[in-house]
Amino acid sequence: PSFDFESALLSGECRQLVRQGACYGIRASTYYTDVPTYAQLAADVPNFAALGNLACKKAAGCFDQLRAAFDGCVAGNANFVRDAVARAEFLYNQDLASIVNDFADQNSGSLVGDLLGMALNQFSSAQDIEEFLNMHITEGISADAAAAAEEALAIAREWCASGCTDKSANFLAGIFSHMQG
Repeated sequence: PSFDFESALLSGECRQLVRQGACYGIRASTYYTDVPTYAQLAADVPNFAALGNLACKKAAGCFDQLRAAFDGCVAGNANFVRDAVARAEFLYNQDLASIVNDFADQNSGSLVGDLLGMALNQFSSAQDIEEFLNMHITEGISADAAAAAEEALAIAREWCASGCTDKSANFLAGIFSHMQG
């Protein structure tokens, strides 16, 4: 089977989180049209907090839902990862490659531009990436990555259980309001 974006991300535990995240992203892209002011940031803190609290409620279940969907795809198609990478490469070349190359060229001499340029020189195809990963990723690293993902979930759960989203939002609102004057 192929990855069913709609059932994996737009249903169940992920639906509300993905919709709210996308909605926030779309609105932020029109709200922040230039360098944000502290007043804008202060006014937006309740939105950050709402999205953060929603993530606290939904992220773990969404993660489990996505992992199950991915595992189902891998179990149903031994070449799923390779096929997905090939499709991503096609879409990247079709839609993003020229934008990324232009950005790297325009920002040459800056840290971000130079890092991006080095990555573009190192990895020109999905096969380059696969060869790099096969050379550097071992079973031990894979196990460490899985353990790190579980630890990240545990840290996120503790963050949420401790009310850190609202505490951080209150702190940021105060700082942004003070900085605005």
